[in-house]
Amino acid sequence: MDARIRILVADSEPAVGKYIANLLDPVKFHAKCVDTAARCLEMIHTRGFMPELLILDAALPDMDGLEMLAKLRKQKLDFEVAMTSYYANSDFVVEASRTGATAFMCKPISREDVGRVTEALSQKAAAALAAAGDGLLL
Repeated sequence: MDARIRILVADSEPAVGKYIANLLDPVKFHAKCVDTAARCLEMIHTRGFMPELLILDAALPDMDGLEMLAKLRKQKLDFEVAMTSYYANSDFVVEASRTGATAFMCKPISREDVGRVTEALSQKAAAALAAAGDGLLL
């Protein structure tokens, strides 16, 4: 079984999605990229790639990122979501947070931005694993 953290990158620009995926350490993270909301949903529901982190573009060609996030939350899909956008006004960031985004990255995205988001996710995963292990008898 692959123990790497699964990350799905949904970005309207395939080159940007690949760029973000290439910033991830392949030893720690298993990343897949899609360029539409429909492909994102297909990857999750049909192909069984349930991410622990979705890096979601606010401007997908077939659905607004906030609408996509609301749809995922309505489906009770519980994973971290880092929203991305070229336009980071405070109203949008607040609305993304209310809709269920757990992080926000302003484009152009840097290695440090991705590192900050994935480090927080890695720490959460480690804490959850440690908490789950507390009830085990060895």
